[in-house]
Amino acid sequence: MATLKRFTKESLQILLNDIYQKYGFSKADSQQITEILLQADMAGIPSHGVQRLNYYDGKIKSGQIKVDNQAEVIKETSISAVLDGHSAMGHLVGKVAMDLAIQKAQLSGIGIVTVRNSNHYGIAGYYAELASKAGLIGMSLTNSRAIMVPTNASQPYLGTNPVAFGISGVDDSFLFDAATTTVSYGKVQVYEKRGLDHPETWTLSDYDSSFTSNKKGLAPLGGFKEASGSHKGFGLGLVVELLTGILSGGATSDQISENGGICHFFLAIDPKLFGDKEAIEKVSMLTYKGFATPIDWTLKCRFMCLVTRKS
Repeated sequence: MATLKRFTKESLQILLNDIYQKYGFSKADSQQITEILLQADMAGIPSHGVQRLNYYDGKIKSGQIKVDNQAEVIKETSISAVLDGHSAMGHLVGKVAMDLAIQKAQLSGIGIVTVRNSNHYGIAGYYAELASKAGLIGMSLTNSRAIMVPTNASQPYLGTNPVAFGISGVDDSFLFDAATTTVSYGKVQVYEKRGLDHPETWTLSDYDSSFTSNKKGLAPLGGFKEASGSHKGFGLGLVVELLTGILSGGATSDQISENGGICHFFLAIDPKLFGDKEAIEKVSMLTYKGFATPIDWTLKCRFMCLVTRKS
């Protein structure tokens, strides 16, 4: 088993900011990337935190992530927009896109933004939470390269295709973030870096025991067979695919390559569309009053369900 070392959040902030500025990102953009990476680690999702440094390093050096590029609006209405990420850093593209969805929701009640030609954007929950912190309902979805093996199939077809949802009440906030595969590929990487054997149910059982060599497929939520609910995870992943790759006019998971092409979907809704906003906020968290305070976590692999009691 690998020996683990502990680092303070402050020391990692300094390190990551320095790293990304040396890649050529501005100070503000470096801070933004750092914020999203560290939020993953602080939320107990190491699969999408600092351990991703090597992954992004390879993408930047190969040119898949283009440091100087920025997202561009290519179609827009009062409530919607389509952005071309131009292969920029996914974290920066995602922030721009959700900020735009929030602005539209604040003006018109709803904001829907799709993105094509982006890159890996970190934890989906970060963007859903941006909306909930603004007093809105937020959703964030993304596709990724094909790694999910459909029900009763033998080859990958969809990505991990996570879904994130956030909403705030008067005293509480709720955030859900989960892949539609049993785990994310990043979770498998964490296990391998720590010298741990991951459960066989995560990947195809007829492959080699080392995921990084021959094990190319992750199970949908529910495993690989219909009897265990595999079709539900695959169906959810397909819904994400339709809202990201198809709706944006970009690439589907099976078309995403080492040259990028990841697509996102962002939704922000103002609760006042459905009645008195304050009344909705007061009752929106009643279902969760049984959770411990101030914070109750349910964390598993690429899954985050967080209810936070506001101070």
